[in-house]
Amino acid sequence: MTKKSIFHSLSAVAVATSLLAGAPAAQAAASADMTFDTTLLSLLGVFGVSVGATGSDATFASGVFTSGAADVLAGDTTFTWTADSGLSFTVAGNGTLTFDTLVYDSVTSTITSDLHYVNGVNTQEFGSVTVFNVGALSTSFDTLASGGSTSGLLYLSAAGLSAVASALNITAAPTSDLYAGTLTLTTTAPAVPEPGTWALALGGLAAVGVGSMLRRRQQA
Repeated sequence: MTKKSIFHSLSAVAVATSLLAGAPAAQAAASADMTFDTTLLSLLGVFGVSVGATGSDATFASGVFTSGAADVLAGDTTFTWTADSGLSFTVAGNGTLTFDTLVYDSVTSTITSDLHYVNGVNTQEFGSVTVFNVGALSTSFDTLASGGSTSGLLYLSAAGLSAVASALNITAAPTSDLYAGTLTLTTTAPAVPEPGTWALALGGLAAVGVGSMLRRRQQA
């Protein structure tokens, strides 16, 4: 291999290494929990409604819906649950209403969701609906970009309640929000490159500089 080709190869490796080291650190796993008010769960139980989770990425136990969520990065205003998770309201003998594609928007303080109702072979699609309103958060949503946790009161919206009423065949649709519990959003701090990674990147940049200098000498 000629000196020229060696320098070209070294330069390519160095540039790739530098780009890798300089790329934004990936946000670690995040989670979102909804802790439902026991009084609300008891009220739903009176109407034969049980609450649960759908998909492999969510659970519902002891009144808490837990699901993995998409990463929160600096500047983002939303917190999105994983695609394979949903919140379900099953009506005894009368089908299941599923909330999925859940998205929390910190600007509007709402959680929207796609609603699907299945009762045997019959289905009903409600489309994207604001199912929850969220009260003031304990800490600013922006702080989650560097890792941390925040929470706020959770309310079933009038639109969400209307969908539930429709699934239950209740003609009088609710017109006000209903306290539902607490929403908690959590992220972990972005990964910081290891010292060895920085050293490798700096070494790559130095190699690029040396290679360029030697090429200029050869061309002189």
